[in-house]
Amino acid sequence: MFYLINYIFVLLCALIFGKHNTRQSRKMFIIVTMLFIMIETSIRSITVGSDTYTYVDDFFMMANSSWGDISDRIIERYVINTSEMDIGHFVLGKFFSEFSHSFQLYTFFITSIFTIPLGMFLYRYTKDFYQLTFAVVFFIALMLIFPMCGARQMQAIGMGILSFMYVG
Repeated sequence: MFYLINYIFVLLCALIFGKHNTRQSRKMFIIVTMLFIMIETSIRSITVGSDTYTYVDDFFMMANSSWGDISDRIIERYVINTSEMDIGHFVLGKFFSEFSHSFQLYTFFITSIFTIPLGMFLYRYTKDFYQLTFAVVFFIALMLIFPMCGARQMQAIGMGILSFMYVG
Protein backbone atom coordinates (compact mmCIF):
# COMPACT_ATOMS: atom_id res chain seq x y z
CA MET A 1 0.00 0.00 0.00
CA PHE A 2 2.85 2.33 0.92
CA TYR A 3 4.51 2.05 -2.50
CA LEU A 4 1.21 2.33 -4.31
CA ILE A 5 0.66 5.76 -2.74
CA ASN A 6 4.13 6.82 -3.89
CA TYR A 7 3.50 5.70 -7.45
CA ILE A 8 0.09 7.34 -7.60
CA PHE A 9 1.49 10.59 -6.23
CA VAL A 10 4.37 10.65 -8.74
CA LEU A 11 2.07 9.86 -11.65
CA LEU A 12 -0.41 12.54 -10.58
CA CYS A 13 2.44 15.05 -10.36
CA ALA A 14 3.59 13.95 -13.81
CA LEU A 15 0.10 14.57 -15.17
CA ILE A 16 -0.14 17.97 -13.51
CA PHE A 17 3.36 19.27 -14.32
CA GLY A 18 3.93 17.29 -17.51
CA LYS A 19 1.36 19.14 -19.62
CA HIS A 20 4.12 21.46 -20.77
CA ASN A 21 7.57 19.98 -21.17
CA THR A 22 9.44 23.08 -20.02
CA ARG A 23 12.41 23.44 -17.71
CA GLN A 24 10.17 25.22 -15.19
CA SER A 25 7.56 22.42 -15.12
CA ARG A 26 10.30 19.77 -14.78
CA LYS A 27 11.84 21.76 -11.93
CA MET A 28 8.48 21.98 -10.12
CA PHE A 29 7.92 18.23 -10.61
CA ILE A 30 11.33 17.46 -9.10
CA ILE A 31 10.84 19.83 -6.16
CA VAL A 32 7.40 18.44 -5.30
CA THR A 33 8.31 14.75 -5.66
CA MET A 34 11.65 15.01 -3.85
CA LEU A 35 10.06 17.02 -1.04
CA PHE A 36 7.32 14.39 -0.77
CA ILE A 37 9.93 11.64 -0.51
CA MET A 38 11.90 13.56 2.12
CA ILE A 39 8.81 14.24 4.25
CA GLU A 40 7.53 10.71 3.87
CA THR A 41 10.86 9.25 4.94
CA SER A 42 11.24 11.56 7.91
CA ILE A 43 7.82 10.97 9.48
CA ARG A 44 8.21 7.22 9.69
CA SER A 45 7.57 5.69 13.07
CA ILE A 46 10.45 4.24 15.05
CA THR A 47 8.62 0.90 14.88
CA VAL A 48 8.98 0.79 11.07
CA GLY A 49 11.92 -1.36 10.07
CA SER A 50 14.08 -3.62 12.15
CA ASP A 51 16.84 -1.07 12.73
CA THR A 52 15.08 2.30 13.08
CA TYR A 53 14.96 2.09 16.86
CA THR A 54 18.73 1.52 16.94
CA TYR A 55 19.23 4.66 14.85
CA VAL A 56 17.02 6.64 17.23
CA ASP A 57 19.19 5.48 20.14
CA ASP A 58 22.35 6.31 18.19
CA PHE A 59 21.07 9.80 17.40
CA PHE A 60 20.38 10.58 21.05
CA MET A 61 23.75 9.08 22.04
CA MET A 62 25.42 11.40 19.49
CA ALA A 63 23.38 14.35 20.76
CA ASN A 64 24.41 13.68 24.35
CA SER A 65 28.10 13.20 23.53
CA SER A 66 30.54 16.05 23.87
CA TRP A 67 32.82 17.24 21.10
CA GLY A 68 35.68 15.90 23.25
CA ASP A 69 34.13 12.42 23.09
CA ILE A 70 33.99 12.76 19.32
CA SER A 71 37.65 13.76 19.08
CA ASP A 72 38.51 10.73 21.27
CA ARG A 73 36.58 8.49 18.87
CA ILE A 74 38.37 10.02 15.87
CA ILE A 75 41.72 9.26 17.52
CA GLU A 76 40.57 5.70 18.32
CA ARG A 77 39.48 5.21 14.73
CA TYR A 78 42.26 6.83 12.72
CA VAL A 79 45.32 7.01 15.00
CA ILE A 80 45.13 3.99 17.29
CA ASN A 81 43.02 1.83 14.90
CA THR A 82 40.99 0.27 17.72
CA SER A 83 37.56 1.22 16.40
CA GLU A 84 35.55 0.64 13.25
CA MET A 85 32.97 3.33 14.00
CA ASP A 86 31.65 5.43 11.12
CA ILE A 87 33.00 8.76 12.36
CA GLY A 88 31.51 10.86 9.56
CA HIS A 89 27.98 9.76 10.45
CA PHE A 90 28.68 10.38 14.13
CA VAL A 91 30.04 13.91 13.52
CA LEU A 92 27.09 14.71 11.23
CA GLY A 93 24.63 13.56 13.91
CA LYS A 94 26.38 15.58 16.61
CA PHE A 95 26.51 18.66 14.39
CA PHE A 96 22.79 18.39 13.63
CA SER A 97 21.91 17.84 17.29
CA GLU A 98 23.39 21.25 18.06
CA PHE A 99 20.35 22.70 16.24
CA SER A 100 17.61 20.19 17.04
CA HIS A 101 17.03 17.06 19.11
CA SER A 102 14.22 15.83 16.85
CA PHE A 103 14.94 12.48 15.22
CA GLN A 104 12.36 13.23 12.51
CA LEU A 105 14.14 16.48 11.56
CA TYR A 106 17.45 14.63 11.61
CA THR A 107 16.02 11.99 9.26
CA PHE A 108 14.72 14.77 7.00
CA PHE A 109 18.21 16.30 6.99
CA ILE A 110 20.06 13.08 6.16
CA THR A 111 17.49 12.20 3.50
CA SER A 112 18.02 15.61 1.91
CA ILE A 113 21.74 14.85 1.53
CA PHE A 114 20.71 12.31 -1.12
CA THR A 115 17.45 13.59 -2.56
CA ILE A 116 18.56 17.16 -3.28
CA PRO A 117 21.61 16.07 -5.32
CA LEU A 118 19.44 13.45 -7.04
CA GLY A 119 16.91 16.14 -7.98
CA MET A 120 19.69 18.39 -9.27
CA PHE A 121 21.10 15.50 -11.31
CA LEU A 122 17.70 14.63 -12.78
CA TYR A 123 17.03 18.26 -13.65
CA ARG A 124 20.35 18.62 -15.42
CA TYR A 125 20.45 15.31 -17.30
CA THR A 126 16.86 14.52 -18.27
CA LYS A 127 15.48 16.10 -21.42
CA ASP A 128 11.76 15.35 -21.21
CA PHE A 129 9.04 14.34 -18.80
CA TYR A 130 9.05 10.69 -19.83
CA GLN A 131 12.67 10.29 -18.81
CA LEU A 132 12.11 12.23 -15.62
CA THR A 133 9.00 10.32 -14.57
CA PHE A 134 10.68 7.00 -15.34
CA ALA A 135 13.73 7.99 -13.29
CA VAL A 136 11.65 8.98 -10.24
CA VAL A 137 9.50 5.83 -10.42
CA PHE A 138 12.68 3.75 -10.85
CA PHE A 139 14.19 5.46 -7.80
CA ILE A 140 11.11 4.72 -5.71
CA ALA A 141 11.07 1.09 -6.85
CA LEU A 142 14.73 0.47 -6.09
CA MET A 143 15.83 2.87 -3.40
CA LEU A 144 12.93 3.48 -1.05
CA ILE A 145 13.11 -0.12 0.13
CA PHE A 146 16.31 0.67 2.05
CA PRO A 147 16.00 0.41 5.80
CA MET A 148 17.67 3.03 7.98
CA CYS A 149 21.01 1.25 7.61
CA GLY A 150 20.97 2.30 3.96
CA ALA A 151 20.94 5.98 4.97
CA ARG A 152 24.72 6.14 5.19
CA GLN A 153 25.12 4.65 1.74
CA MET A 154 22.51 7.04 0.34
CA GLN A 155 24.43 9.99 1.83
CA ALA A 156 27.60 8.73 0.17
CA ILE A 157 25.77 8.37 -3.15
CA GLY A 158 24.41 11.92 -2.81
CA MET A 159 27.90 13.28 -2.25
CA GLY A 160 29.10 11.19 -5.20
CA ILE A 161 26.41 12.70 -7.42
CA LEU A 162 27.49 16.19 -6.40
CA SER A 163 31.14 15.42 -7.10
CA PHE A 164 30.20 13.95 -10.50
CA MET A 165 28.27 17.08 -11.39
CA TYR A 166 30.76 19.68 -10.17
CA VAL A 167 34.18 18.09 -10.28
CA GLY A 168 33.97 15.96 -13.41
